[in-house]
Amino acid sequence: MRSLWEPPQKRAKTSPTGSPSSRYFSSKLLLPLPYTIPVPPIHPILIDDVISYVLEFIDGPSGCQAAAVSKAFRDALIPRQRNVNLSGFSSPKGLLDGTFPFQSAQYLSGRDCDWVTDAFLRTTAAPTSPFPNISRIDLSGCKHMSSRGVKALVKGLGSRLTHFTQASSHKNGYCKDIKVTEATIKALAMAEKLQRLDLILPTKCRGECLQVLNEHESLEELHLLLVGFCPIRLPKHLPNLKELTIDTTEWTKFNWQTLETVNYPNLLKVTIHDRHNGEKISPLAPEMTLSQSHLLKLIAKAPLLQTVYIKAIGRASQIYNEDIQLLEGTMKKRNIVLDISLEEDFL
Repeated sequence: MRSLWEPPQKRAKTSPTGSPSSRYFSSKLLLPLPYTIPVPPIHPILIDDVISYVLEFIDGPSGCQAAAVSKAFRDALIPRQRNVNLSGFSSPKGLLDGTFPFQSAQYLSGRDCDWVTDAFLRTTAAPTSPFPNISRIDLSGCKHMSSRGVKALVKGLGSRLTHFTQASSHKNGYCKDIKVTEATIKALAMAEKLQRLDLILPTKCRGECLQVLNEHESLEELHLLLVGFCPIRLPKHLPNLKELTIDTTEWTKFNWQTLETVNYPNLLKVTIHDRHNGEKISPLAPEMTLSQSHLLKLIAKAPLLQTVYIKAIGRASQIYNEDIQLLEGTMKKRNIVLDISLEEDFL
């Protein structure tokens, strides 16, 4: 397809009268050369919509690198960027000196960042932070931070902190790299407006470590990946919890009997992954594997429950060997969606 403007291939002969049309028209084009297409003015609302659309495809590293070489980009996009991903940076240089003012940023991901330390978290939570409106934070795989940094973060952000994640990561997923401790959970329990908590709990977290969350009024989602050897018990009462996820490994010790004693009256969804291998944990106590009775007692105390997803792997799991007709019947009577998957062996 030929463009609207191109250099003339052949000039038409000038007429005796010197007609402008004969001088400025190409023999192959019907448009005068050069021809400019008028551009209509763009409404400011449309500009904001386009910027929002562009920002959906720009993460922290690429956005900041572009801003480093383009002042126009920095002035137009960075102040509007809502999600900041720090994973591609080798250091916090340029982030904490005010070069990139993320006034609109609400989500901060430091997943697998080796330079995320307690000092960085203190600066992030300070009044002069380049992220003044951060409310959701992901620190998964950050192995050079401690509970002191989390405590400073909670204290600095106050009621703004609504989502906190320190879960497993592809880069730093081993137990020695996990920095979640009982002091970490204790600090997070002080976040009054915390709505979602996603944690990986290693061996250093003992059985009653989650009890500091008991009676937390704003917590709506609790997602736990258990990789330790110490049986963990769930908080007894979370009045507004709507979603619960329990994920175990093949060597995890989790006291499933705790499902019978909890009281979550607003619970809507339960997701359970029971990867239990009896050959690696001996002796095998009944409360250490998921059973039908555990689930039935949990369901009885959750009048609003809508969905239950269960994935049990390994013959050592009690539910693998049980007749679950009673469980299925209860679910059908309550109009609860039950999605259950039972696998014989580990992959």
